[in-house]
Amino acid sequence: MDYNPPLARRRCPGAPPSPPEKRTRVSLHPLERKVLRASRALLGDGPVVVGASGGADSTALLAALVAGGRDVVAAHLDHGLRGEEARRDRDAARAVADRLGVDLVDGVADAADEARRRGTGSLEAAARAVRYRFLLGVALERGADRVAVGHTADDQAETVLLRALRGAGLAGLSGIPRRRALGEGVLLVRPLLRVTRAEVEDHLRARGLADLVVEDGSNRDRRFLRNRLRHDVLPLLREQVNPRADEALRRLAAQARKARRHLDGAAATLLAEAERASGLALAPLRAADPAVRNQALQRLVALHAPDRAAAEHVRALARLVARGRGRCDLPGGVRLEAVGERLVAVSPGVAAPAAAPVSLAVPGEAVDAGRVFEARLRPAAASDTDLDPARGACLDAARARGALAVRRRREGDRFWPLGAPGTRSLKRFLIDRKVPRDERASTPVVTLDDQPVWIVGHRIDERFKVTPATDTVLELQVRAAAGEKGM
Repeated sequence: MDYNPPLARRRCPGAPPSPPEKRTRVSLHPLERKVLRASRALLGDGPVVVGASGGADSTALLAALVAGGRDVVAAHLDHGLRGEEARRDRDAARAVADRLGVDLVDGVADAADEARRRGTGSLEAAARAVRYRFLLGVALERGADRVAVGHTADDQAETVLLRALRGAGLAGLSGIPRRRALGEGVLLVRPLLRVTRAEVEDHLRARGLADLVVEDGSNRDRRFLRNRLRHDVLPLLREQVNPRADEALRRLAAQARKARRHLDGAAATLLAEAERASGLALAPLRAADPAVRNQALQRLVALHAPDRAAAEHVRALARLVARGRGRCDLPGGVRLEAVGERLVAVSPGVAAPAAAPVSLAVPGEAVDAGRVFEARLRPAAASDTDLDPARGACLDAARARGALAVRRRREGDRFWPLGAPGTRSLKRFLIDRKVPRDERASTPVVTLDDQPVWIVGHRIDERFKVTPATDTVLELQVRAAAGEKGM
């Protein structure tokens, strides 16, 4: 049976339109009604490029848009992977386009070469990259600002299950988005995401297109995890657990999207509150709800390392924020570093800005990197040499006269470690103490007239130690600021 799309007949340029009473009206198929409802929100008014694989889903999408009178262009790409079968797919896509009366643009790419250049080993990801690049090129050439592809509700359920099994968070559980930016002002949209595969097959039979479609042989190759889920796991879940397992997975995705939108809004607000001229203030990040803070850090990591950041980078950044010291190196060479009470981004080859010293009055307190430093004078005691160097230090007050401050190590800093035969560089001291590199730059240093007198957590300077002749001590203590967990 020939397909006769409603209101889709072509006419010669300049010819008068047919009188309304002479037009042939055909009842829309339920799938077509769904797609056209989705089109109002997704597709705008201009031309649409449709990714046409020659398979069932893209054929149903193309036919539904033609049925709605949309100006469409079919685009088909041979990924250079399947030889004769790929040529069969191209011929099928062309036959569908001819039957529907739309233009077909076809192309050839080398997905294997793309995978080698990317160095990730994922042929599937490389094929997707070259396909979307091709579709974007066709859209720009044809003046279209939308590219539509045929992902269905079944694809959505499979994706959510796959990501859940891989331990995805809210972003992954949100599933396949209905729209996203493809590049250069073009959107990628998916009008079939609320249409099941069974509805697609019914539509193709009803419109006489089932005989034209072909199936990619790799869709049944059980070496691919998605195919094992599709053909083995999901049928078992429907039979043994929940006959509506697919609906449950799609409902989970919808709930995850709502939760993610809420968190995204709260995270954006948090980042705005923390923003400073030279970085992000750490205090608002620490005080935030953990879920909101984590979402904010995800946004921050994605900003500096789009498409290459992983959950491990977010976790590393969360630890950095909690400690108030250290650094987090992201893919691409950007480094996020705690400097004083700020989080700053440092580009490759650019040194992090030095943290300004925080003055410490005697007696008095100062807050630095999530810690409270306290200084006071008191009579000497026999136990003054027993303080834990991570929590406190006692100096001879008669010798420790000058301006106290808290800062980070600087290049060229030297001091005389307690018990050592003489002075040495602070950098070498920390290396010999096996302090990790990312912590050496962020180790707090209490200075007297800008000279190190207490390397917090390690040692005081020999020249300021308490002796039997000491009458008054300058006691220094450090504790976590309110709301902080540990030091």
